Amino acid sequence: MTYSYNKLNNLLKSQTQIEYLSDSENFQSENKQIDFTKYNKHNEFIIYSYITDHFPTLINILKSNNIKYTLLTDEFNTDFIII
Repeated sequence: MTYSYNKLNNLLKSQTQIEYLSDSENFQSENKQIDFTKYNKHNEFIIYSYITDHFPTLINILKSNNIKYTLLTDEFNTDFIII
């Protein structure tokens, strides 16, 4: 199932802030060790763990709603999710 920004925001609003992957150009350029080209084609959103109230709860919400995501780690060893 594909989720729009509004659906994801309603589902996760108490946990985090959702960003568009296309708006994360600076973040992508700072993390050259990650090949973002494979995510930019099929994914729309990025969620940073450092702006999440409780990251394990966020992961559980995604799993329980069958939302496909990819968990990655940036150059500062901080987790983020691409949806």
